Amino acid sequence: MKKLIAILLALAVLSSLSVSAFAAKKPGSIRKNDNPVEENSAPKEEETEMFVFDWKESESAVKDINLDGRFVTFNEIDAKVWLPDLYEECELTEEDLEDGYIGYYMTEEPEENGEYCIVDMVYWDAGCASAEEYRDALLEWGYDTAELVELNGYEAVMYSSEEDGYDYLAVALATESGNIFEVSVHPVSSEEYTAVAYIILSSVQPT
Repeated sequence: MKKLIAILLALAVLSSLSVSAFAAKKPGSIRKNDNPVEENSAPKEEETEMFVFDWKESESAVKDINLDGRFVTFNEIDAKVWLPDLYEECELTEEDLEDGYIGYYMTEEPEENGEYCIVDMVYWDAGCASAEEYRDALLEWGYDTAELVELNGYEAVMYSSEEDGYDYLAVALATESGNIFEVSVHPVSSEEYTAVAYIILSSVQPT
């Protein structure tokens, strides 16, 4: 099977991924040169910058490198996530289901460093009614990288972590049912792997 590292090499030349599709933007801000600011307009209070995930831009990058993939869906929630075809679905155990896992995907072969690339999806009751509440809970639990982001027009939470050598990047959305839908990607040990993670996470959206 073709290793994911070949895709990473292709992604490495797409410098736009780090400065366009995944750049920090202000919610609702106008792109540069779209509309000039009037000279006499009053200055506005500084807004907090928010990281923006935009699948339309990521999809364009995917097409540029001819990366084959598909959207996966779930019985538990009306959501979908795009994955490269190199990720294969793994059967969930009863214990996995009890822990809230609704999806687990992994590359068939390890990378040259021996690691497998993994994407998992969890749908669980975190006792949080909004993304902001979940962000605050993560901070209390010691995930100090947790921050609010914009994910395809929805407020979400992004955070990264490393536990016992297992590093990952995750995004989470609050749902109408009160549960949290969370998608995490491993590994993110280099800029190239992180670029793949951003593409996958930027695809999370309603069906």
